Amino acid sequence: MRHFANPDFVNTSEAYSFKCYNGSNCLIIPYINIDLMPLNPIDTKKCFIDFSYFVFRNVRKIIYDGRASFVYMPEFVNTYEAGAQEEINEDIVVGSWKDNSGIQVNIQCQYSDLYIHPKAQISTIKPFTPYDTPNFKGNMIEAEINAFFDYKNLPDEIKKLL
Repeated sequence: MRHFANPDFVNTSEAYSFKCYNGSNCLIIPYINIDLMPLNPIDTKKCFIDFSYFVFRNVRKIIYDGRASFVYMPEFVNTYEAGAQEEINEDIVVGSWKDNSGIQVNIQCQYSDLYIHPKAQISTIKPFTPYDTPNFKGNMIEAEINAFFDYKNLPDEIKKLL
């Protein structure tokens, strides 16, 4: 599995997700069609990854949709000192699955990691679309999608983080 520590080239705005896993001071979000911006470590061009995991470690705070009234302090929140040099503020989109209900989330954490599934495909031409949308025709196999999101199929490297 390919691993990138504290990646600053990830864009989740057009990615698909519908579940996450948490435990051991860690939040793991499986994504379909995560977008890597140009000049990323995989390609000089923008590219799309069909199956990947965005991992946030030592999560301090999660803010939903930019509204202070929707701040979540997870049970697994870490108590590292706020403002520490390692603090990362990552804005991502989560929950965009079939009903376009995705929301922007700000995660304040100490570390972030991108893991690319061992069998992942990479495209610099067209995005991966898990189902038909008003703008795109689905181009993925439903059984592979379901297997990717199933906990029992998580790669061991991801499971050991939980």
